[in-house]
Amino acid sequence: MCQDASPTAMKPSPLLTVWTLIPLLVTLKVSAAGSDVEAVALLRKSENALRASSSVSVYRMELIRPDWQRTMRFRSHDDRKKNRFRMEILSPRKTRGTLFFKEGNKLSVYLPKLRREVHISPIMMHDPWMGSDFNNQDLLEAGALIDSYTHQVVGREVNTGGEVISIKSVPRSDASVV
Repeated sequence: MCQDASPTAMKPSPLLTVWTLIPLLVTLKVSAAGSDVEAVALLRKSENALRASSSVSVYRMELIRPDWQRTMRFRSHDDRKKNRFRMEILSPRKTRGTLFFKEGNKLSVYLPKLRREVHISPIMMHDPWMGSDFNNQDLLEAGALIDSYTHQVVGREVNTGGEVISIKSVPRSDASVV
């Protein structure tokens, strides 16, 4: 006949637990690529929460410049597994119907007024996207933040909404950062 052990008898010694965890934490703290493993895990978890393997989203973007301002709305169809997306401009009326397609490392745009698809050449990749601070290269590398930067957890604080973790991201030497 077997008796259940009491809860106090099953608790490990706090000292034993600490000494067991220290080598594990030291081993896991920094990956070979120089990034904090916890920071990378948090960024991947965040990316997975924001971008499923495939998703449809509607965005609103405000462009504010000293001389003008504009609000854009667009719908994005994202398929991360096949590394492709389709983005349709919904407003303003002047650019409505413009479509952006990405498949692999190729980007093209369909211009409804011309009824023509235009492939974005490598020379045009750093041109501004629709008057914003984004460029065409940013559309291609939307998921490259984690791989193109090293990440370190630099701060933690608790507020009424929960724990806030600050992560510092520094571009790698081979990252295409403008």
